[in-house]
Amino acid sequence: MKNNNSILRVFRNEFQKMFSDRAVLASFFVLSVLVAVLYSYVYSREITTETPIAVVDECRTAESRQLIRMLDATEQVAVTESPADFKAAEKLFYNQEVKGIVLIPKDFSEKIYRKEQPSVSGYYDVSYFPYYKQVYKAVATTVAYLNGGIELKGLTAQGMSEAQASDTMSAIKAESVTLFNPNAGYGMFLMPMVFMIIIQTLLLTGIGLLGGTQREKGIAISGNGSLLETLHIVLGKASSYLVVGLLYISIVLWIVIPSFNLPQRGNLTDIYGFLLPYLLSLSFLGLWLVRFFKHREDVVLTISFTSIPVAMLSGVSWPVEAFPSVLSYLAELVPSTHAVKGFVALSQSGAKLSEIQELYTKMWLLCLFYFVLTMIFYHRWGKQLESKK
Repeated sequence: MKNNNSILRVFRNEFQKMFSDRAVLASFFVLSVLVAVLYSYVYSREITTETPIAVVDECRTAESRQLIRMLDATEQVAVTESPADFKAAEKLFYNQEVKGIVLIPKDFSEKIYRKEQPSVSGYYDVSYFPYYKQVYKAVATTVAYLNGGIELKGLTAQGMSEAQASDTMSAIKAESVTLFNPNAGYGMFLMPMVFMIIIQTLLLTGIGLLGGTQREKGIAISGNGSLLETLHIVLGKASSYLVVGLLYISIVLWIVIPSFNLPQRGNLTDIYGFLLPYLLSLSFLGLWLVRFFKHREDVVLTISFTSIPVAMLSGVSWPVEAFPSVLSYLAELVPSTHAVKGFVALSQSGAKLSEIQELYTKMWLLCLFYFVLTMIFYHRWGKQLESKK
């Protein structure tokens, strides 16, 4: 029987199907870029400044007013409200007029005069991490400086010079050097992971939509289901999705990242080389997952539902070392787990491909694993369709 499923023919047919399906077209060529640009824009400021807070001053002394001035002088927060009591501050907080509350207790100055360290209570909006981080940092830094000043005055009162008192307070001087993300910007921390999750989510969705439609109509493959023909079909389909993935990666690397001033410290050749097995893994995984979706609508719900857990498995929001062993093994089977780590190392830390050889090897092994699964599935599917003719 003549083989009509050459790799090039399948490649061309798959592209024709992409452009004839609006949902797939939107997933591959519109949503992927739109989401990447939208996320980059939202987090382009990196850090928030002048975050509005309310200060409840129950002490009302010169010392408490000094603390308020010190808080307001930080770049992180701005004291915009001074409510009379905590209930009024709570109302401002729940109305989203302020992002945090600082409570100065009545015995604040009294403790200072007794040479005790006073306490200050802070209440933060932890539903939005950038706000929480900035308010917490401002309060912690201000209180630390204030406590240091109190301790310094106590030591000088005992007869020490300011230099001696300062040396006594800081017997060991620590120098902290922040690498790769000196401003602790949220966008710089988050976006490399987001780029990898976006391409995984939308590529799997698009492949699933095409596969679901083809399974419904029973026209996904044709021919006699031989191994050679199956190989041509799998490689032809995967090649078309690889082109889409490379197009998305190129837009991210050449347009999105420079446009929003995100750091790009890695060698582009190394980045493309590392992401090649990632995109192939996604292509083969998507083709294999088609077996579980008989209707195209199921794909969108399933992939969307699992995108957040998959993002967590990458280890960005929670350390992999703290995962239960079952989740650790599961994470190894998800392409984005290794892709996120490798992309961060290459693009943010400026690593070379040879320095992340272990991750690179895992990506190729995962690619081979899903290739074998896809070959088995399509070979059996082709045999089934052939037997029905």
